[in-house]
Amino acid sequence: MYNRIMTESSLASTPTVCTRRRIQLEGIGAFLLALGCARAWLTLLFAAPALPLDMDIDAHRIFDWFYFLAAIVLALSARKLTALSDVRWAVPAIAVCMVGASALCSFSAQMGPWGTAGAAFGSVAMWLAFAGAVLGGAGFSCFLLVWAEALSHLSLARIALFTALSQLFAVALVFFCDGLDRTRLVLALIILPIVAVAALAHAGRYARGQDQSALRPCDRSWRSVPWKFIAVAAVLCFVYGLRSHQLAAGAGMHSTLSTGIAMATFAGCVYFFSDRLSLNSLVKSAIPLTLCGFLLIPGEGFLGTVVSSYMISVGYSIMTLLVALMLYDISKRFGIMVLLLFCLKNAMQIFVVLGGDFARFIEALPLASSTGDAVLTIIVVMLIFFVAFVLYAENGLTSTWGIKFMDADALTEEGREEQARTKLCDRLSSEHRLSPREDEILRLYAKGMNGPQIEKELFIAEGTLKTHTRHIYEKLGISSRKELHALLSVGQPVEPKRIDH
Repeated sequence: MYNRIMTESSLASTPTVCTRRRIQLEGIGAFLLALGCARAWLTLLFAAPALPLDMDIDAHRIFDWFYFLAAIVLALSARKLTALSDVRWAVPAIAVCMVGASALCSFSAQMGPWGTAGAAFGSVAMWLAFAGAVLGGAGFSCFLLVWAEALSHLSLARIALFTALSQLFAVALVFFCDGLDRTRLVLALIILPIVAVAALAHAGRYARGQDQSALRPCDRSWRSVPWKFIAVAAVLCFVYGLRSHQLAAGAGMHSTLSTGIAMATFAGCVYFFSDRLSLNSLVKSAIPLTLCGFLLIPGEGFLGTVVSSYMISVGYSIMTLLVALMLYDISKRFGIMVLLLFCLKNAMQIFVVLGGDFARFIEALPLASSTGDAVLTIIVVMLIFFVAFVLYAENGLTSTWGIKFMDADALTEEGREEQARTKLCDRLSSEHRLSPREDEILRLYAKGMNGPQIEKELFIAEGTLKTHTRHIYEKLGISSRKELHALLSVGQPVEPKRIDH
């Protein structure tokens, strides 16, 4: 596989640059509204709260922990799910959680700092804010998983462009909403998640129509997880957490000015130079930027605080986007379930919290201020060099990143066979009008699974499998497992019989 961010195959045949760029942006509206509104909602409600929540506990911290717990629960349930977006109640539940979080936090602010009730409702206000943070964390975690599933149907270039522009749009929304009065702010916090979820549903339908092959069953086993890459990303989150409490105003991982700068730069590079960009080079170029920021922040004055804060935030924002792109690539190359990979990505966010806790622990020790900074700096440098060593040592997009089910030598050939097999299944399903379940079973047979393995994979009874298999035989015009295996053998010119139904 080429070490490039690939564009859609249709782009290569377009006659002009303008046409190619127009196609790159096709369908972006729903994606822009979905992630843009959701991230703006997160920033205004929890990350940089516009509502005055009078709590003895940090609502953002509660949000982060339940964001993490939701990801872990879904990761453990991944073997029973094809995709979260396929669960009928998932999207409505996300809407209820996010809108409910806005409503509860608004009531909390009204009873507390905005209200006149004083201490009488102080405890009630706190528990309302707590419940809002719980709902918000779980809802937003699930939102990002459905978003990832929708994007997985697109090319890496469009994924990068849509994500960057959506985050840039979120920064603009936050800037606009920050100046609203109390009533309009509460209304905005209710409307934003509604628009985000509605746009997400539309984006999912659009994306599935772009690439039907992405709907094929994927590997959901824990051995298929790229643990080495996950570990590196977790270390990077921890390092950011070590310095996050020292960042200057306007810098940060959410919808801040630094995020706007990072996403505008990244989107411009992808839009104008997508045919020349190397994903590996982008990953490795973000490391020196981040490293310099981490080293400079203990310094005094403008250059030591503001500039380094922006270097850290810009570098981390770009690295986070690049981590997501590499996970999309790993999913496409190895057939690993998107839900499983991005559950683990969401779960890694807790390392930012743990990094912040560790930094405050160091600062609380009976050490001189300069000594504490020196200890943190040494830890940061060691961890950053570890990240850099692993990323520079791995062979980028051709690396298996610790995946056990396939060795690197067999990757290219097996990848070609899998691609050809997928195209064959796509054609057979379309031409012979297989049902979704029949299509799923056909693809598992194509992967070489036998009956008991398919039953275990799909959690269905033997009789159910036999019924679906018989229907597949009838629609394909064959009569035996031997004929089916011959039909699914890539490279053999076996065609199904044409029969009238």
